[in-house]
Amino acid sequence: MKHSLLRWTFFLSFVLIGTGKFASPANVQAADRTANAKIAVTEVMLSDVRIRPSGFDGYEFTGRIRNTSRKNTLQGVAIRIVFYDCTKRSNDSTCELIGERRETIYTSIPPGEERAFNEPVYIYGDVLKVRGNLVWRYNVLSTKSIQGK
Repeated sequence: MKHSLLRWTFFLSFVLIGTGKFASPANVQAADRTANAKIAVTEVMLSDVRIRPSGFDGYEFTGRIRNTSRKNTLQGVAIRIVFYDCTKRSNDSTCELIGERRETIYTSIPPGEERAFNEPVYIYGDVLKVRGNLVWRYNVLSTKSIQGK
C-alpha cells in the first residue's frame, strides 16, 4: 500500500511537471499581473479608422489605438463591426443591417502610448451584395491588459 501511494505521487508529479501545470513563481507572477490589470473600454481610443477592400472577400481594418491608462499595458482589444446597406430614397436614407463581425486586435501598447493597427476582416454573404452604399460602425467591446510596462 505504501509503495502504491508513493508510485501514484511520483506519477502525478511527473505528469504535472511535464505538462507545465504547476504553480511556479513565474506562472503565479504572470497570472497576478493579468488578474490585477484592468483597462476600461473608455481608456482605449481609436482614431483614423478605415475599412478598405483588400481581396476577393476580404477587407482591411486599419487605424490607430491609444492606451490612455496610466499604469497598464494594453494587450488586446475586442471590436464589433456592423455593416449596413444604405439606399437613398427621396430626402432620407434607409439602412438595412447586412452583417456583423467581431475581431480582436492583439497588440502591446504601454500606458499613454499609441500604435497603428492593420487587421484583415473577412465578410461573407449579403455584405458582398450591397445595393446602395456600404456603411459600417464599430465599438470596443472589451480589453485585455497586464500591469506595468
